[in-house]
Amino acid sequence: MDSALCHFFRCQCGAELQLPEPMLQRLAAHLGVLPKDVTSVALSCHHCKLVQAYALPAIDARISPVKGLSWFWRELPCGEKGCQSPLTVIAVRNATTMTEEECDKDFATWEWGDELRCPHGHPIAQANTRRYL
Repeated sequence: MDSALCHFFRCQCGAELQLPEPMLQRLAAHLGVLPKDVTSVALSCHHCKLVQAYALPAIDARISPVKGLSWFWRELPCGEKGCQSPLTVIAVRNATTMTEEECDKDFATWEWGDELRCPHGHPIAQANTRRYL
């Protein structure tokens, strides 16, 4: 696929973050919901590595090239005892492919934004992540 509908967000550092719709659809399938039911998404900035939550649908959505983009996600466990709802964070990178080792190295550089919360609204604990490519 050379191009797709993409959602665009702006990181605090000024970098433009691109989330292709096919990636959002795959995330929704993983979460067991319809894509229209995903009302926010947590993204790791490709430039400064800051993880922040963004509202969907994005204010800026347009057809854009996606060739050469790679992505992976990490699930951050909820900090509330007994809550089994992790926050899923997506990282979209300018690379054709990324090995699991490259994803792990990238993840190790992430900075945690304020107010990261699980789908039930509890604060996130940033340890013991589950890996997904």
